[in-house]
Amino acid sequence: MFALRSYVRGLRKAGAVTAAIRQAQRVSSAVTSTVTDTHPDQGEEQPVRVQQLRYNHHLSIQPRKAANPYNQQPLDAFIEDVNKDLQIPFTKPGFKSVNRIIEGLSKIEFSITSSLQLYEVRTIFTSTTGVYILEKLSKLAQSGKWPLDPEGVKQAKLIANLARMPRMGPGRVHLLHMAGCNSLEDLYKPGMQQYLSAGQWIGLQYHDHLRQGTSLEAANGLLEFCKKISPPSFEWILAGDHRRGVVSNDITLLLLQADHVDPPLPPRDHLLKALTSFAYPSQFKTPQYPARVKRTSTPLQEILPLLEDEGLVSTNGKKTFKSWNGVIRLPGLNEQEWQDRGSRLQAIRDKRGDYRSLIIHLIPQKSLGAALIHSTGDKEFQKYVNRRARLEKLRLNDSGLWQWVEHEHASHWKMVETYTEESIFHKLGMQYVQPEHRSHADWRIRAISNPHPKKKNFIVPLPEEL
Repeated sequence: MFALRSYVRGLRKAGAVTAAIRQAQRVSSAVTSTVTDTHPDQGEEQPVRVQQLRYNHHLSIQPRKAANPYNQQPLDAFIEDVNKDLQIPFTKPGFKSVNRIIEGLSKIEFSITSSLQLYEVRTIFTSTTGVYILEKLSKLAQSGKWPLDPEGVKQAKLIANLARMPRMGPGRVHLLHMAGCNSLEDLYKPGMQQYLSAGQWIGLQYHDHLRQGTSLEAANGLLEFCKKISPPSFEWILAGDHRRGVVSNDITLLLLQADHVDPPLPPRDHLLKALTSFAYPSQFKTPQYPARVKRTSTPLQEILPLLEDEGLVSTNGKKTFKSWNGVIRLPGLNEQEWQDRGSRLQAIRDKRGDYRSLIIHLIPQKSLGAALIHSTGDKEFQKYVNRRARLEKLRLNDSGLWQWVEHEHASHWKMVETYTEESIFHKLGMQYVQPEHRSHADWRIRAISNPHPKKKNFIVPLPEEL
């Protein structure tokens, strides 16, 4: 029996090695491993940017036979259009999601003559893939590749437009259309507000504003305005995409206060299993913040009334004891454009000016480094950094870098003393990455994409040039 188990373990190891070799071969075909260039003046070899491509550009959806012959033409056109998208790096949704969608479409036995019929096929609909399907089918209907009557084409276009609205999922779109919404203007009718959540209604009111990008100059102008009107004990830091120098619709600000120092403990969640070899310990019952802290006033709750009184906040959105998001009126690029307080308040009442979505996070002093990493960089960069933390048996969140300390009677989280970005990167075995490089298309990490983050042999540290 023991020999049989050893034999099975050997087969598994051999399979893992084979899979690793194949993965390396696939990535090496898509990545330029070492590229040098000779400078025309100096005659020296200059390193050229090396970019990791974490997608397989050769993948494509294979043709499917529709269960209903009527659906064969739109299915073929849909597959052709999707394959064009798959040639673009980091297409959302990815290959597996799209393949699952098309597999579900091919098995539909009834004739697809309306966009609403797709809602009956719940297996292919999620909040993200549903919008993707609606947009594609609307495009096919308008181009004539999906045989619909003129009313069906109009309906498909309307549903796709509704799905593109902020915070609108396929289920909400279906509900609105069934309630009699036949145009975007119908959303403003008195009876339609009951079908929208508070956030969706806010997004609808400021739809034309929130869809526009916010320049770095405008974001810095807002930052200076907040510093100007706040007490000296408060500190504001620009984060999010603007810290990377990227134009973004939303603006993210970090708020620090001199007396707000200690961060909360990490919550009890599934990541604890990834860090430890045992099940959840019964001793670990500490939430993020004790209930008594949630009931007390925080620096964020103290500063929000001031922002409203100064003519900055137009509409309040979701608010917790440590974060706030809502719609604000941009004060201007500099102090000369800020106007006086009365003029700003009157402009909000008259709906004049430019409005944007603002997100404020209250950050303890000791959590600044972790919060800056957490709020700067795209999703792929965040996944990579968190993977490095798990490899070191640590947990990284917006509050800090944490280590699980085991004791005989009571285990607990301990914060690793890393209060700056540089110290956190060093603790994770990484070179410091400049904020403008924290995107998957720009950060130069020579690492093979690892679907199993627990395996260390796939991870390579950042090169010295960063």
